[in-house]
Amino acid sequence: MSIRHADHRRRAALFLGGVWFSGAAWLLVTPAGTRLLARLGLGLPAAMRDGWGPVVMLAAPIVMWVIAVYDGAAGAASERAR
Repeated sequence: MSIRHADHRRRAALFLGGVWFSGAAWLLVTPAGTRLLARLGLGLPAAMRDGWGPVVMLAAPIVMWVIAVYDGAAGAASERAR
């Protein structure tokens, strides 16, 4: 495996991990997720529920998608240039 392919796989794993993290965060702020956390004796910080948390949770997937599209386009352009 060449170094270029390893870099592509690392970036893909990073983006996929970000998507999984965002999905888990969304599940935790749903009413069912909040009840589960309460049963476990855990709670979300107030800022996550009421402050900037909802804004960040809406913006994060969009930002990750834009970065992934840019990365894919830049990688394809780089491959075509060779």
